[in-house]
Amino acid sequence: MPRKTPVECVCERCGETFHDRHWKPSRPTRFCSKVCAGAVRKTRVTLVCAQCGESFERRRYMADWSQERGPFCGFHCYALWQKANTRGTRNPNYEPISTARGSSEWMRNREVVMARDSRCCVDCGSTNHLHVHHREAWNPDDPQTHAPDNLETLCAVCHRRRHPLPRGLYGQFQTIR
Repeated sequence: MPRKTPVECVCERCGETFHDRHWKPSRPTRFCSKVCAGAVRKTRVTLVCAQCGESFERRRYMADWSQERGPFCGFHCYALWQKANTRGTRNPNYEPISTARGSSEWMRNREVVMARDSRCCVDCGSTNHLHVHHREAWNPDDPQTHAPDNLETLCAVCHRRRHPLPRGLYGQFQTIR
């Protein structure tokens, strides 16, 4: 195959003359380098970080992203903004009352009961995979449901014995629905 002869072209940006060996009439080369081509294309915009106030560049299509919070120059600034602006009632997942079984009382009393029972299962004495079990069934309406007198420390095996799963005809566990 014969080698193509270079065609003399003029850059649309800087006006410099350059030689193009891959010139095609259907698709002429418009710029002398990637620098000139990038400067002409308006694909980047300059934004100001909502956290630190520094200017930075993004692609044009990214400029509209997260405008309700503001543009950020990087993950570090976004994390600082989140730390300051998404706590308590400003957090979109905020719930005024915890749904985790009266969580503060439960966690306090759980530690008290584990210490009282020397971090051992009260049935078998094991120290592995410990759970805290309600002697009387957990009732969200009963204020004494998390009282230390109603709680005891059990290992996972003994806890499962207290709450057996139903088995099917051939011994497999059945799902509870």
